[in-house]
Amino acid sequence: MIRVSDSASAWKSAGWAGTPQEVACVSISSTTIRVSWVPPPAQSRNGVITQYSITYQAVEGEDSTKHVVEGIGHEHSSWEISNLEKWTEYKVWVRAHTDVGPGPESIPVFVRTDEDVPSAPPRKVEVESVNSTAIRVSWKSPISNKQHGQIRGYQVTYVKMENNEPVGPHVIKDVMVAESQETIIGGLLPETTYSVSIAAYTTKG
Repeated sequence: MIRVSDSASAWKSAGWAGTPQEVACVSISSTTIRVSWVPPPAQSRNGVITQYSITYQAVEGEDSTKHVVEGIGHEHSSWEISNLEKWTEYKVWVRAHTDVGPGPESIPVFVRTDEDVPSAPPRKVEVESVNSTAIRVSWKSPISNKQHGQIRGYQVTYVKMENNEPVGPHVIKDVMVAESQETIIGGLLPETTYSVSIAAYTTKG
């Protein structure tokens, strides 16, 4: 039986590569990260490094399965991984390979992809009349996996309607997220129909 303290010796006696060093991850977009590393120390390579592999897994979000990128040439010390979930934290490991097979995984590194614009509108939008010249608009935040960042505020847009067509300018009112998810729009014309829409925004828009 191999004791925990003997695990490094077991890898070495089998001829597997050592562990990549200084593994780091940076987010370069809302769906792409760059992983970098330093090859295992020469004394622990136990042969010639033939390739690297990267394992990554979402800590949160819709897809929590482990994914593996294999066949990364031995000459590489960084690699970009794309098609990730937006504004999602990932756990990443790197392995070096020799002809014998893969060595031990590096210590996991955590990285979060960048924010992006929300891909869904606010929910449960309701509009009610307050008086002859004002309305109250209320709503709920977009579903969490479509927010793609921290919601900073909302834009409430309204326009006068005649014969189902917009008439005049579209007026935009900003509502900061710190406020309650409702707003009063005043100064409207009595007995007039208005169209109201709401959009959430992050730092990306």
